[in-house]
Amino acid sequence: MEHAQDKAPHKASERTQGRRQAQLEALIAAAEKRICDHGLLSLKARDLAADIGVALGGLYNIVDDMDALLLLVSSRTLNRLGDQAAERTSHLPMKTRDEAIERLVAVAHTYLDFARKNLPLWRMVFELRVDSPLPDWAAQDQLRLFRHIAEP
Repeated sequence: MEHAQDKAPHKASERTQGRRQAQLEALIAAAEKRICDHGLLSLKARDLAADIGVALGGLYNIVDDMDALLLLVSSRTLNRLGDQAAERTSHLPMKTRDEAIERLVAVAHTYLDFARKNLPLWRMVFELRVDSPLPDWAAQDQLRLFRHIAEP
């Protein structure tokens, strides 16, 4: 028979994970907003901590460092671009040369439109320099965009 006290740590752990995930989402959104409003160079940990209502030290319980946060913002930006490219090109076949050209043009228009509408985030993706090697998940997010032009 299961007792309530047997489940308590598990539920607390789930609550903690849920809270941390919510804080992470809020932190990424706050970083995106600050980048859009003031540019990448104006991004400060103290401001972000205040934005999401945590102490400065608490920020580093959510992410390891600012590079990790910027990689998460970059990942979200690339995924949004990928989603838009998929939306605009998934119906386009690539069996013939002309179809492939049509798809490439559609992808190019998607990239251009996305960059115009999200210029600060777009620039951040290309200006981002991190001190440590790029994690595999971040490299995969970058490479995933090529699927829109590399399919059959």
